Amino acid sequence: MMIFRKSRTDHDADIKFLNGCYWGSAAIAVASLVGSSMSSSASTSAADTQAAAANNASQVQWNMFEQQQKNQQPWLQAGEQNLASLQGQMPELTRQFTLADLQNDPGYQYRLQQGTAAVEASSA
Repeated sequence: MMIFRKSRTDHDADIKFLNGCYWGSAAIAVASLVGSSMSSSASTSAADTQAAAANNASQVQWNMFEQQQKNQQPWLQAGEQNLASLQGQMPELTRQFTLADLQNDPGYQYRLQQGTAAVEASSA
């Protein structure tokens, strides 16, 4: 049985290889930490940008709401001022419409007169 022994040169080469692996692993770890820090910074920046955009959109909607309130103010005031008058007229405005109401309407009277005159003119 033969036992192979490594020479001193082979042993030094193995040590250099292992040292290279160690420093390579260390470099990868450092690069990973730097990369994750940059990624964290980028995600924080993106979140800040998104939050600012959401705040801006909320402000725009609030401004639109306030403008709409200002636009409707004259109509609201007119309604409030005339509500009592309208409520006082409700019995007349909600009563049952009758044939007498139709016959007393000026538009009905005009159409009846024109129709009657046309019939009389055609029979003459």
